[in-house]
Amino acid sequence: MGKVVREFLVKTIQWFGVIHVAESCYLTTPSIVKLRNVMEKNDFIDKCESLMAQASEHIDSENFRAALKIGEELEKLKFTGAFETQALAYAAMGKKKKAIKILEKGIKIAPDIWLLWQLLGNYYSDEGRFDKSMYCYEKALISKDPDKVSLLYNYANMLKRNGRYDLAETKLAEIFQSSEFYGVDKELAMLCFSLQMGLFNKFERYREAEDAFNDCLKHPSFNTDYSSGFSRVLAEYANTLLKTQRLKEAEEMSVKAIQNDRRNTDAQNILREIRSQNDFSNAIYMRIMVHGKWFESENEQKELNGFFSTYDVVADDEEEALSFIKEIEPKEIRSALKIEEVKILRSPKQPKGIYKTSGYCLYSDEEK
Repeated sequence: MGKVVREFLVKTIQWFGVIHVAESCYLTTPSIVKLRNVMEKNDFIDKCESLMAQASEHIDSENFRAALKIGEELEKLKFTGAFETQALAYAAMGKKKKAIKILEKGIKIAPDIWLLWQLLGNYYSDEGRFDKSMYCYEKALISKDPDKVSLLYNYANMLKRNGRYDLAETKLAEIFQSSEFYGVDKELAMLCFSLQMGLFNKFERYREAEDAFNDCLKHPSFNTDYSSGFSRVLAEYANTLLKTQRLKEAEEMSVKAIQNDRRNTDAQNILREIRSQNDFSNAIYMRIMVHGKWFESENEQKELNGFFSTYDVVADDEEEALSFIKEIEPKEIRSALKIEEVKILRSPKQPKGIYKTSGYCLYSDEEK
């Protein structure tokens, strides 16, 4: 969120001694916010950054009411991040129509903010309103200083959803041919590659999908850190391998995809499809809570000692279920995983594997 705020605030205009925060405030002559010196301008920027960061944390922790309250405060400050904040909160609550109304208000007040157009285009796309979505992306592309890679990715994703595959591929080609693409962060780069690979797989262009996977590994941002974007790339490559009958490699790749993002349902589906060739006539559908010891990184607080997590698993027994769970978890925590609780849901006639995962419920020793 901080990066987004900075994109709003990087440019200012000084006019007759009055500083206008041009890309963050929506100002009209009767209500100009007169920031009389640089110190006041910086205080304003710091306050807005802090509020948006707090709102982002509230959304991540599902405290949506607190995020909406901050959004309203930002709106009183005449800061366009108010519309983004409120829209993201409503969308996370499953209230896309409210999110759309907020953004429709935002683009009327601040029509030059590309980020508002992009977010509105994304939500129109989610609602199947593809013509409106396309209009938003086109408006965003001619706004002031747009992030073209981000916009073209979302544009192409919408076109794929709408079945306009040729045009989606054209938009992706614009990304890969641009110099900006080689300066974007890993997450956005991986999303672009995964979308391209998905199109190649759809039309059975498996050699091109494999080439795209290899290109992905050469992108300047690439590293081996866990990433949901890279998880999508791995899932698409697993699908390429599955369709070309390289089942063992496909299985390994889908496991890696889930290790990068446990909630990657595409990778889970591929893994179950591969394992459906094994006998599952005696399998049981179980909801299993496990307990584990959290591994510390340099950026994490040392007092977070353990966690609980829940999985819906189809397996012959608890031992096999735990083995499925362990293979998708980071290697640092596998050995300490223990089953805390098991609930038998039903005896399904469906392939073995993991069907749902919760997040991690972290705790300190004092909280346990």
